[in-house]
Amino acid sequence: MRRVVCIALLVAVACNGKRRDDHPHPDPPAATVAPAAPADLPVVPVVPLPPAAVVDAEVADPPELGDPVETRLQRYAELLAIDFAVYQIVNAFPGVPPTTTFATSDYRWRIGGGSAFEDITHGVGDALGVVASASGSALQPVDVAVADYAHALADWLPELAELHAYYDDNRYVDDEFARARREQPELAKHAAAIARLRVPMRAAVEDAWRKLVAAHPASPRGVVDRAWQACMTVADRAMAGASDDALASAVSGCRASIQPIVDLGTSSDFADDVRAAAIELGDWVAQHHPTWNAQPSRALATLTEEYDQLWPTLPADPPEKP
Repeated sequence: MRRVVCIALLVAVACNGKRRDDHPHPDPPAATVAPAAPADLPVVPVVPLPPAAVVDAEVADPPELGDPVETRLQRYAELLAIDFAVYQIVNAFPGVPPTTTFATSDYRWRIGGGSAFEDITHGVGDALGVVASASGSALQPVDVAVADYAHALADWLPELAELHAYYDDNRYVDDEFARARREQPELAKHAAAIARLRVPMRAAVEDAWRKLVAAHPASPRGVVDRAWQACMTVADRAMAGASDDALASAVSGCRASIQPIVDLGTSSDFADDVRAAAIELGDWVAQHHPTWNAQPSRALATLTEEYDQLWPTLPADPPEKP
């Protein structure tokens, strides 16, 4: 069963890759909208989650798979997709108006759908469950980095989901954004904390995956790992505030990884998923990464799920030459 992590969040998005509104809405004009949040609020889109459905990020029982390190890394790979979804969710925060004169169409948190928060919560719980399965000498730096990030995100999710529900239900009309103004500093604080923990977590997970295939880079596992990481690099650079040229270069790397996957001749749909991710990421970068477009998160979540499913079935050694 494919669980499109933060995707559900995206699925409910009113913009299927592009806005589905009959009349496209541009991002709220700066002239009518107060800053989305204090300067320390990272540009990130947020995933909506209904208060009740959101969180008690319960620690899930670790799945029964093969090698314990590979098992943990498979769950951690999903956390990278979840992290990008959270980034997009926060980035889509519409802010508050400077006065009591406002158009509600300018304050839609356009990444909607409570099921998204449920998916994110479950994914974070999975990661924490896998971390809990490692102990003593089995605990590695990547586990520590994941635990720090996942605990912080799990603690914040209920509050984030509630704030999104406040916007999604148009409750800001009742109090003329009084609650949003009170909670905006907290949103900025938590988003900044997650942004700080994001860097070591992503670096540790991606490095651990590279080490798994370092001995046999030409193996099928090495080929699919490079494709997955090439596309994930677009998210890494976007969250780091990279230039448009750097993002375009990352998109080219994602596209270039498609043919080697096709050449493997596997029976999976992985090449199609890489291509779909390259399309969504390329469109997003070409449009200067608009906050209303959550399809990049969804595409990377789908790609990561396929990667997790394909990985155990592939040879770890390169194919023998005839």
